[in-house]
Amino acid sequence: GNGFRALYGRTGNEQLLMRAIACYEQAILPEERGVQAAGQWSNLGTAYHDLYLRTGEVAALMQAESAYRYSVNLAPPECPERAGFLNNLGTGLCDRLKREAAPSLLDEAIDCFAEAVERASSAGSRRSLFFDNLGQVLRQRFTDRGDEADIEAAIDALAQGTEAFAAE
Repeated sequence: GNGFRALYGRTGNEQLLMRAIACYEQAILPEERGVQAAGQWSNLGTAYHDLYLRTGEVAALMQAESAYRYSVNLAPPECPERAGFLNNLGTGLCDRLKREAAPSLLDEAIDCFAEAVERASSAGSRRSLFFDNLGQVLRQRFTDRGDEADIEAAIDALAQGTEAFAAE
């Protein structure tokens, strides 16, 4: 699946993305648990998310979110990859927020990004991304609700993201 998805990224050929999805779906064993299974579900979610971004099909976005949730649920709490799985789920929730105004989705996205930041290693190469995503959703919640604590937390997260990026 990764090869087809990489080719899709280079060519934009939707058929390659559909082949990647088919490969990911075939690779998943329902009874499998742990980090490897979580990664497979995350890969499937990312492919469906790519499909949503290409086509705008809400069903693809919902499939992505479902796969991302499954990956988070399968990943052990101490698993270093869990931060990335949480970030993926938060990203999917943010795309849903663009389509539907649901405060609970925004709160859940914030929780995902906050946990991703917390779980990411201090030397992790994606930590700056996690901070940036957290800062952006906190800024959005400030815009929506006007709570000064959210804008202060957003500024702090974005500043930490800048520092993390400089250290990467």
